[in-house]
Amino acid sequence: MKVKKGDISVVDILNPLEDAKQGVSTTFKLVTAALTLVSALAWNDAIKGVFTMLQEDQYLKQAGFLAPFIYAWLVTLVTVIIINRLEKISKKIAKKEKEKLKKKE
Repeated sequence: MKVKKGDISVVDILNPLEDAKQGVSTTFKLVTAALTLVSALAWNDAIKGVFTMLQEDQYLKQAGFLAPFIYAWLVTLVTVIIINRLEKISKKIAKKEKEKLKKKE
């Protein structure tokens, strides 16, 4: 039972989950930014490794030449997968919120 006083109901004031919506959105954005940074740093290491090997003129002799690139691709792949999952979760939350608002009306 909702007890209304003006435009704001008592239930809306006492519901802590209403304020959590914006927090979840912010959290998704921060996680996405952090994963993007990790991918960028992995590519940075891969490229630095190539230049180091080129300076030593051993890039054809070493079997580990591709290791930084494999690492960078794996990190990028994991990052893309996690970001896509987070976007799906965010869309589901937004869809449920829209349905909830329609039911209230």
